[in-house]
Amino acid sequence: MSTQSIQTLAVAEHVRLCCPPEEAPYAELAAETIRQSLPLIESLWGLKPPRQVRVYLHANWLRAMLHGAPLDGKLAVLLTLPFRYVFLNRLWKLAGGWTQRFPMVSLVTVKSPPHLRQSDTNLGQKLFVKIEDEADKFRFILSHELPHAYSLHLRLPVWLSEGMAMLTSDRLLGMQTVLPETLEFTQRAAQRQHQRFEARISLRKPEQILEMYARGYWITRYLLEQQPDALRSVLAKPMNPADLENQLARALGWPRGQFWWHINAAVLSAYPPAAPEA
Repeated sequence: MSTQSIQTLAVAEHVRLCCPPEEAPYAELAAETIRQSLPLIESLWGLKPPRQVRVYLHANWLRAMLHGAPLDGKLAVLLTLPFRYVFLNRLWKLAGGWTQRFPMVSLVTVKSPPHLRQSDTNLGQKLFVKIEDEADKFRFILSHELPHAYSLHLRLPVWLSEGMAMLTSDRLLGMQTVLPETLEFTQRAAQRQHQRFEARISLRKPEQILEMYARGYWITRYLLEQQPDALRSVLAKPMNPADLENQLARALGWPRGQFWWHINAAVLSAYPPAAPEA
């Protein structure tokens, strides 16, 4: 891909928006979404801007990755591509966008509204409120990815990283984007013994993916509303999951090592699920 085929727009001091000519009609929508999202990310989570973010509005994930990654990142991509291509290609069909971290650069790739229509939404329909307006769908996707660009260096637990992303989209759109009935996953978890999320999520286990996103949303929302300073404190530097959980538990008045013993009941108390209709 030639460099000349990509148009670049400086949206903020540390953010560049890149797109091929055919995506140019959506560049202003993307730029405005970025401008609205960055202050939200910094104020909600207390995160500092990364050194450089490149946002690609592109339908082809591989071309965007090879264009946007620094030289050493390109070499790593090419060396690992034979082992990862099938997985990444399958994931891209499900996703509206994704974020990757390379040395010195966070690379965000999102699909434009026409290409979002072609994504597989079967899983998302079970998790998210239906958004009819195509521009709002795009804003939802891009505002979800940008917090990842700010936080990938922290190596956060997936439940927290995704929870932050979904809540940022809530704030940008001014609505709850996650279905209330997803609290059912928290109800099920409360009936089991305490249990961390599995470190690796399999695309072959859709229920596992839904649980991680749903519980991550409600837990992160609870922490943001009940202990915002404690939450921002654990986002100040990289921290292993056990230390992160213990620091949050201490802020919530729970014994060390018992975050997962208490969090599900606390979430359900704060956000009581609606009673099933007779």
